[in-house]
Amino acid sequence: MSNKEEYDVFVCYYELLASDHAATIYSALIERGYRVFVAHLRRPYLSGDFHQIVDSVIEKCKIFILINGIDALDRPEIIRETKIAFPNGNLKNHKLWIFRHSSQEIHRGHIKFTSETNIDLSLQMQIDFASVPELARAVTLKCKNEKSSGVLDVPDMRTPPVISHNIAIVKTNNQVNLDEYVQRLQNQIKNKEYDEALETFDTLLHLDPMNVALFNNKANFLDQLGRYEEAIENYSLALSLNKKNPFILANKALTLGKLRKHDESLKCINDALSIIPKNTELMLTKGHVLFNKKELKKSLEVYEEILLINKHHSRAIGAKAAIFAVEGKKDEALTLLETSIREDPKNDNAWYNHGAVLMEEEKYDEALDKINHSLKLNPYNFFSWTAKNSILRKTGKYEEALSVCDESIQINLNKTIPYFLKGVTLFALQRYEDALQCYDKAITRNSQFPTALINKSLCLLRLNRKEDCMNTLNEVLEFVINEPDKLNIIGEMLLELNAATKAEEIFRIARIRDSKNSQLASNLFLALYEQKKFDESILFCNQILDESPNDIQFLLNRSAAFIKLKKFEQGLADCDKVLGFDETIGVAYYNKACVSSLQNIKIDTLQLLKKAIDYDPRSKELAKSDEDFENLKNDSEFRKLVD
Repeated sequence: MSNKEEYDVFVCYYELLASDHAATIYSALIERGYRVFVAHLRRPYLSGDFHQIVDSVIEKCKIFILINGIDALDRPEIIRETKIAFPNGNLKNHKLWIFRHSSQEIHRGHIKFTSETNIDLSLQMQIDFASVPELARAVTLKCKNEKSSGVLDVPDMRTPPVISHNIAIVKTNNQVNLDEYVQRLQNQIKNKEYDEALETFDTLLHLDPMNVALFNNKANFLDQLGRYEEAIENYSLALSLNKKNPFILANKALTLGKLRKHDESLKCINDALSIIPKNTELMLTKGHVLFNKKELKKSLEVYEEILLINKHHSRAIGAKAAIFAVEGKKDEALTLLETSIREDPKNDNAWYNHGAVLMEEEKYDEALDKINHSLKLNPYNFFSWTAKNSILRKTGKYEEALSVCDESIQINLNKTIPYFLKGVTLFALQRYEDALQCYDKAITRNSQFPTALINKSLCLLRLNRKEDCMNTLNEVLEFVINEPDKLNIIGEMLLELNAATKAEEIFRIARIRDSKNSQLASNLFLALYEQKKFDESILFCNQILDESPNDIQFLLNRSAAFIKLKKFEQGLADCDKVLGFDETIGVAYYNKACVSSLQNIKIDTLQLLKKAIDYDPRSKELAKSDEDFENLKNDSEFRKLVD
């Protein structure tokens, strides 16, 4: 094991009393693909100044985990390591995860810790646990939560669409005076009397049913409210009266895109451009439609064409930047965004995208400045509200994040995203009932919002409402059948619901879309294993290991399946190969202990099981109920080891 090995996670803990907890975190995270540094597990394999090695690991890691355990907070080493990770209490360089032991004694060093590190733990989210199994579940749940709120958690790059065009309302029926009603409509919208405003639209259309502008403007208003299907109906009615209005076609294209009807959206904007071929606003909308369809090359061609017409077009420059950012060309994206802002300092979308790129680079202070400027220019930009909420959560400012949600709910006509964001924030705080209410409010406004439906399912699962969870998962499947990341989350929930057969089906569909996703592969193995399809499990492991012969997780998976089929020699060979790479992998010792137990070799069983527990304390609980140790259930030495 090299001193120069890179790590994703550093675990900070009081070694005398929390080694078991640190080892539990270590084992739970490496199973999910994290590279984890735990001092007492790594020390025997490192040479040189240990403090220097630790300091280097802390500076380079992405996640700093603090175990707030018994007598931990006033320990000099805990304070020293925390100050290295977060100088002057600045939380922007690393993610901070805190797991707090439920013992009442843990609060003793709180004041000293806060005064020396400038981090007030009372303002940080802490995940409580009372036992090793609870801690293991908490770590796994934390990893899942990081992903499940993820579709809107890290803001998407956004190309700038044409703003929905309102048309001046001119009466078409000379017998009717519309002015009074139009003034009433404007006042109702200004006063946020949205239902009354829709009634006034209907009154106007009753008085002047051939008025194209009224149908278009009502559709725009419905779009802003998030009532997309109704908006499409009204655009269609407007177009039935005037098929050749390119801007109504563009408006309809944008709304169809919000319903993920990308092919219909593209047809609409192409029809609009056939009427006015070189209109840069319509071309900008076509680029946006193609971007949302994930046809980035075609989208870029449209923006390049706009820039041939007008090389100073700020929004086209900013849209090119969004494509470069999605392709991972962050430096080129930032340069273009600076140019876009220079050409038009009021381009709120460019300010937003600049913040989004900085946020992905975890430069949260700079990102927040850009996002706040975007909101100053356009307080209705829900992408910016999303980003601001996310930055505050990532820096541990959950109460501020909730305030942002409430402010956004007050300002925006469409409450869908603000309620969703509030649900995400409450979910992170483990306030599942409150989060559920917010997700329901978002779904009421947009029944085809898959991320909200998935997160609602997670809330229901945490609240042990398993039947409701299953019903919601069935509801969301049709919307995400081509999205492997969302399918993976659904499959993991199905495993928790003991629906391994259905989970297998979901993971197989997801792997067709993304065959290189290691987490999908691990979950598919687990679904097969849970169904006792051990021969099939081994064949699947062989497929993975043919491509990656040293994949530790799949060597361990295959060893477990071999052992279930009593193919002990093959199972032990896989375990030994793993231990040749890393002697701290507790699961390898555990699997070998299972073999020794099944062969009735008591001494080897107990020695191997002790090693497994030392490196992975979860092994204690597993061994208590594992049928492979049935012959030792009444053995005093075994009971002493696992009790």
